[in-house]
Amino acid sequence: MELQTRIARQRVLHIIDSYHLRGNDPEQFNQRLEQLFAIYQTSEIELAIVDTLVTTWTILPPVKGIDFIDRVEFRLTANLPPLVSTIHYQAITGLDGTHLFQRDNVKIN
Repeated sequence: MELQTRIARQRVLHIIDSYHLRGNDPEQFNQRLEQLFAIYQTSEIELAIVDTLVTTWTILPPVKGIDFIDRVEFRLTANLPPLVSTIHYQAITGLDGTHLFQRDNVKIN
């Protein structure tokens, strides 16, 4: 795996770990995540995770585990535009997301 790919995956894992998104079945969550990595660009997965965090923010108890990854997959398959801006992305993740919002990475309708 090349360095850029490893860094991109590490960003996704950082967000997942920061919000404890694996839930009660981390092995199944990780398997589903690997399936998404095989199908979608890591930048698309990253944005879909953050958008899913935003759309589930007010749900108690917080959405985690397989339910969360199902919602991420729905956002990816529906090809929905991002809900967050670069500034909001950084506030939510603590990461610089500028590169994610460039025209090549995000499908702008």
